[in-house]
Amino acid sequence: MSRAVPKRLGLAAVILITAMMGLSAIPAFADPGTGSIGGHLMDGDTPISAFVVAYSPDNSWIAETFTDENGFYRLDGLTPGDYKVGFRLPGFVSQYAHQKLSLDAADLITVGDGEEVLLDEQVLPHGSIGGQVTTSTGEPSPNPYILVYRDFDLFAQNAGDAEGNYVVPY
Repeated sequence: MSRAVPKRLGLAAVILITAMMGLSAIPAFADPGTGSIGGHLMDGDTPISAFVVAYSPDNSWIAETFTDENGFYRLDGLTPGDYKVGFRLPGFVSQYAHQKLSLDAADLITVGDGEEVLLDEQVLPHGSIGGQVTTSTGEPSPNPYILVYRDFDLFAQNAGDAEGNYVVPY
């Protein structure tokens, strides 16, 4: 092996290291003019699996994501401004930023340019409604679909089993 090959390999390594160091300086948000909202959704110490949505102040759907196994979520690419954040929980129960029960009551979250806003949320105290749907003869009514309303607004829903049994978390 000639001495020129190790020199070329050394030069290539220096160029590669220099290029890698330059790439590490790229900011967290590649698109200027955007920000994000992120945090954890928890039930006490337990992470919650949920669908997360960012809405505009006039309640238009802007962005969506899911929580991961640790309850973590991030809504990226938001233009600076105000947003409402909603969480669709198991059983199709919804709650909104700062433990609100309706989108209209949800607190506004302000996102700045290049800013990641931390929004950790705890699930509201909850329970469940359960039972069995039967026919007029007392036989199980298979596969009922149960809707729970609160103040004339759909609050929670879930499907029952083949024996008419159901549990609706809320």
